[in-house]
Amino acid sequence: MFGRNVSAVLCAAGMMFVVMAPAIGRADTAPAAVSPKTQLSRHVAGVAAQIRRLRKNASPDIFATFDGSVGHVRCAPRDTPVAIYCEAQSGAAEPSLAAKLTPALVAELHGAGYADPGKTPNYSKTYAADQFENAEIARELLTILHDVYGYDPSTKLQVTTENGPN
Repeated sequence: MFGRNVSAVLCAAGMMFVVMAPAIGRADTAPAAVSPKTQLSRHVAGVAAQIRRLRKNASPDIFATFDGSVGHVRCAPRDTPVAIYCEAQSGAAEPSLAAKLTPALVAELHGAGYADPGKTPNYSKTYAADQFENAEIARELLTILHDVYGYDPSTKLQVTTENGPN
C-alpha cells in the first residue's frame, strides 16, 4: 500500500501517521556477487578434513578423490617419507580432457608444482607432511579444480573415498 520504504505506521487520537525511512537490503537491489575465491573458501574445511583423514590412516587402500565434474584430483597418504601424494587427471588418463587441457592450463599445474605424467598417466605432486598444512593443501587442490578443470565452486564438490561417495 505505501511501498517498500514504509517502516512504521503510528496511530494517535484517531489520526494515522506514516513514518518513511529508507529501506535496508531492499528487495529490488541485486545481492552482491560472491567471488569464486570466496565460494572456494567454503569448501576448504571439508577438503582439509579429508587430508587430515589421509594423514592419520597411512595405508595403500586409503584415498580421497575430489571431483569437480570435468576433472578430478585424487590423493593418498605416503608413509616413506610421510606425505600426501596427489594426482591431477591428464588427457592420457581421460581422453575427454585432452582438448580441454591447453598448454596454459598445463602451465598452471606446473606452476603449482605438479610434474608431467611419467610413472602414471596423470600429473602428480607430493606434499611433504612437515611442509604443508591440511588447509594449504586443500586450498591448492580447490584452486586447481577451479582454474584448470573449470569446477564451479557454487556447486557441491563430489568427494569419493575408499568407502564410496561422501
